Amino acid sequence: MTTTSNNPIDALAELRARIKEMEAAEAALRDEIIAFGAGVHRGTKYDAMITIAPRKNYDNTALRKLLPRDVVEAHATLAQITTVKIVERAA
Repeated sequence: MTTTSNNPIDALAELRARIKEMEAAEAALRDEIIAFGAGVHRGTKYDAMITIAPRKNYDNTALRKLLPRDVVEAHATLAQITTVKIVERAA
């Protein structure tokens, strides 16, 4: 990984910025490929298979309002999450 800083905090911030740019490029290419429509589409080295199918989603906020708290809690899982937030320092 190439960054302009030897400091791991600055390097992580730079990497996240590059990832954000790459995710935007990925989304644009994905939209372009989806516009081809359902089916298999051939690239030079890769193929893309586009399928369109219904998927049922649940409104968790509404379900929590409708179901008793003990029922919701009985089906909840607990996980430990570690967050690293990087903020740009004022010059």
